[in-house]
Amino acid sequence: MSGTPPRRGVPVLVDAAYLAYPIERVLGLARCGADIVCFSAKYRGGPNAGGIVCGRKTWVDAISCAGFASFELGQHRVFGRPYKLDRHTVVGVVAALQEWLEMDHDARHDRYAGKVRVMIRALGGIPGIELTPCRFPLEDTPLPEPINCLQVRITPVTGTTARQVSDGLWALNPAIALHVRDDALLAVVETLADGEEEIVAGRIRDALVPRRG
Repeated sequence: MSGTPPRRGVPVLVDAAYLAYPIERVLGLARCGADIVCFSAKYRGGPNAGGIVCGRKTWVDAISCAGFASFELGQHRVFGRPYKLDRHTVVGVVAALQEWLEMDHDARHDRYAGKVRVMIRALGGIPGIELTPCRFPLEDTPLPEPINCLQVRITPVTGTTARQVSDGLWALNPAIALHVRDDALLAVVETLADGEEEIVAGRIRDALVPRRG
């Protein structure tokens, strides 16, 4: 990416870690003129420890000096070993990025919405809960779309709280991890294999139905 240096000589770094979609936004951030733009690979289906850095060549070159080999071979000791990436991680990052850019994201969101509909059917009819399909954006407020999450609001009628239900599911073996926001559970379906949405919904139902008086 090319760009003119900032007039006051202050480099600009953009932390775009989880801004993986829409693709147009990703490309726009990469070309925005910042000195460095950082993306995390895990939000694109890549390795958790990997990432992508793009920007001005001088800054990208500087970052590359923090590699593992620099600690062993460089004239001066630099941050190195903690930042070591194995070849599998590098290949995984590249493969995940290529797949993400070529993916049919409309079809991906349709699959998520279908899983959420399955959960709504499984939890329908339980007194004291409110079910809302939504988008979990890693910010404070869920968005209406594209859907990748089911919000389950727990009211006092159930005789329990969102936190108590979440703690009970986490204590299971295997554990089920849900986000808790105030009086609501948020079940994100992006990482669920086919059929696992039925299991998660069933465990939520088991935690709520026995408490009906």
